[in-house]
Amino acid sequence: DLDSLKVGTAPYLMNGLGLWPDVIIDQHFLQKGRFNRLALATIDHPDLLGIGIDEETAAIVRGREFEVIGSNNVTVIDGRRASREELTQGAAAAVRNLSVHVLRAGMKFNLDDKK
Repeated sequence: DLDSLKVGTAPYLMNGLGLWPDVIIDQHFLQKGRFNRLALATIDHPDLLGIGIDEETAAIVRGREFEVIGSNNVTVIDGRRASREELTQGAAAAVRNLSVHVLRAGMKFNLDDKK
């Protein structure tokens, strides 16, 4: 869906249970082709880290770090250090230095160290 990389087309985000602050979580991530919408959500909300969790996979959270378990991947989209171009409603989104990490079982990610 190419429209999902246009400013203002990200789905409405809802507050979760507050168990994992500072992140946006998207499930069935690669299977449902949700990279574009999570990338745009992180562009629209630069203070939040995007976490895309595939089917049969989980992120075990311990404080500010998580470990991946399961048979697929967890994708991290980090726009906290990205520079955004001027954004206009409905126009193509633009951002520089958006970081993407694709993690598999056994790998850890620290939200503060960004690795």
